[in-house]
Amino acid sequence: MNWLVDAQLPPHLCKWLKIKGDYCIHVSELPSGIQLPDETLWQYAKKENLIIISKDRDFFDFSILRGSPPQILYINVGNCSNDRLLKIMNHVWKETIKAFAAGNSLVIITQSGIQKF
Repeated sequence: MNWLVDAQLPPHLCKWLKIKGDYCIHVSELPSGIQLPDETLWQYAKKENLIIISKDRDFFDFSILRGSPPQILYINVGNCSNDRLLKIMNHVWKETIKAFAAGNSLVIITQSGIQKF
């Protein structure tokens, strides 16, 4: 799968995804990086066929209002360490991938699991 990791998530998340064999780019790697507005990131992900991973509620709202593409992985786990975030994601990762492969446009990761839409 191909991912665009939003600014408030650690660049290390891209490394984790690449180890799993996926393509990933962190927003900070793009020209103007973290300065880019959400709308620009939405259009970039749509054009490049990337799934956006974000903790930003705006992408959740965009997904509800506009549908996909792009697909959105919304991280809703509250404040936690990067290690804790990766543990949560690792725990639900197979189910997350299956949800996107099945055509879900929005997947939410919470402390207790995932929700699919």
